[in-house]
Amino acid sequence: MNQLFSHSFSLLGMTLVGLIFLFLGERILTGLDFEALFCSAVGVGILLVATVLRASRSTQLGTLKKNFVTFQSLVLLSGVLALINQHLIVGDSMSNAHSVVNIAWLILLACSFCPLFAIDVSRTATSQVAAVEKARTIQARNRGLAFGLLLSICFTGNFLISRQDLRADLSFGKKAQATEQTKEIVRDMSRAISVTLYYPRANEVSDSLQRYFTSLEALSSNLTVRVVDHALATEEASEAGVNGNGYVVVMHETNSEKIKVGTKLRSARTALRKFDANFAKAIVKVSREKAIAYFTVGHGERSMNPTSDDKRSPVRLLKQQLQANRYEVKPLGIAEGLGHSIPKDASIVFILGPEKPFLAEEIDAIRDAVRRGVRILVALEAERESVTHDELLSIFGLKFNNTLLANERGFVRVTGTKADRNFLYSNRYSSHASVTTMTRHSNRLATLFARSGYLSKTEKTPKSTRVDVVLRSLDESFADINSNLKFDSNNETKKSYDLAAAVTRTSTRGKSEETRVFVLADVDTFSDKYVKYQGNPYLLGDIIYWLRDVKEPVLPTVSEADVRIVHKRDEDALWFYSTILGMPFAVFGFGLIWIRRRNRA
Repeated sequence: MNQLFSHSFSLLGMTLVGLIFLFLGERILTGLDFEALFCSAVGVGILLVATVLRASRSTQLGTLKKNFVTFQSLVLLSGVLALINQHLIVGDSMSNAHSVVNIAWLILLACSFCPLFAIDVSRTATSQVAAVEKARTIQARNRGLAFGLLLSICFTGNFLISRQDLRADLSFGKKAQATEQTKEIVRDMSRAISVTLYYPRANEVSDSLQRYFTSLEALSSNLTVRVVDHALATEEASEAGVNGNGYVVVMHETNSEKIKVGTKLRSARTALRKFDANFAKAIVKVSREKAIAYFTVGHGERSMNPTSDDKRSPVRLLKQQLQANRYEVKPLGIAEGLGHSIPKDASIVFILGPEKPFLAEEIDAIRDAVRRGVRILVALEAERESVTHDELLSIFGLKFNNTLLANERGFVRVTGTKADRNFLYSNRYSSHASVTTMTRHSNRLATLFARSGYLSKTEKTPKSTRVDVVLRSLDESFADINSNLKFDSNNETKKSYDLAAAVTRTSTRGKSEETRVFVLADVDTFSDKYVKYQGNPYLLGDIIYWLRDVKEPVLPTVSEADVRIVHKRDEDALWFYSTILGMPFAVFGFGLIWIRRRNRA
């Protein structure tokens, strides 16, 4: 048994076990006083036994005995210092005494255990030889000590940095900047907006906000910004509902919105991160007149408040988007007058995923509204055996085919199965005004379609009506007639299919009564499940802006979400083979070159 313990690796193993117990007591069980003390004491005890056994070796080590005993004793001393630091020194953990002892035992451990470990490992090749290679052992000791000193420098540097109250919040500066969406809102402002910052002089939060507004003031002459101390403008602040410094007030005529930010930078960081979005909302609230958006009901449309048996994705986020843009949302069905006329106060009429046909009287009401300049957004449903609504769409010069489109190469990975071929994406936008943002950023934004049908123009376009296809599918898409998710060349065709169209109908009574209709082949694009991804929220903002045709700001996004990654089959195969075959071959090649160079040397 003594021979086993005297073996270098047995003693090294004991040392490692002791250090593990010490680590448990010092780092893992810090909140449990007794358990932490027990583990630390056990660790120190094991280190003590290892030191005694190491010192008992005499004849076998000769002149190396001093090295072994010295480094082993220093490891024991570092453990004792750690135990004292954690459990015997009273005071705050950041006090000077704690800090000095803490860095001291770490440096001592690094400079003792590393050379001890190196010496033991170097002796494995000659453990059965009577005479130990002294030069080899000394070289290993020096290398281990050098590595320990390097670790000590790292410990010391980390300690010094931790004691300095210097911070660099890199994400903070980025999030405090105006986004492109907010810049577009400011550029499009046609009404004078004044912004008042209620802050004292020489304030860090005020400085950050002024840098934010500097980039916006140059975009529009309708935006004015000033900084006022609340104590010097109490009457004006009272009218805006401000009772102290730390607020930003956005005002147009008598309409005002206040945004609370705060005066201390540390506590205001969260408000500053959200400030850009809150400022955009405030501009919309004070500058826009309230409008009414009607949603047709009674035909199986997507609902904002679906029943428990309706498993389709709702359109709650769309409603929130409209309300953020100062729209009042109302239902429009037979009970609300759809059977005889569309209300004249309707700013936009939404027809979202109807699964049942409209009554003849309802179609007549829509046709009459088109003649007088109504604005309509139609998003169709291609699933659940829905109807194609030929009579309704003929008013706009369009037809709908509810055969699902598929693509074997360009699709969005959602389920990881073959069914993903029905989840298409496209960035093939036209230059039409209804897709301005999408066209401008088509290299980064794409529209996601989840199980979509496709559109086509009627042979005869209604009088005074213009139909522009503004979005098409990728070229290798096909209408999956037999629903097998596979292209069949005998009865299916690969081509680019029409997915969205903008319809305008001129009026003899002036452009103000021009009819504008946007038709989309898939209602899921604007449902809660998919409206957050890729370019879908930006497309929605473009459509609303174009339909209203007003020089007022429109919030372009519904919410922020991670963008789904679009995959192609070729790309998946490239990644697969590059990781499974490419990386091993690369490692093998590097190793082969390294060995050859070493042999030549």
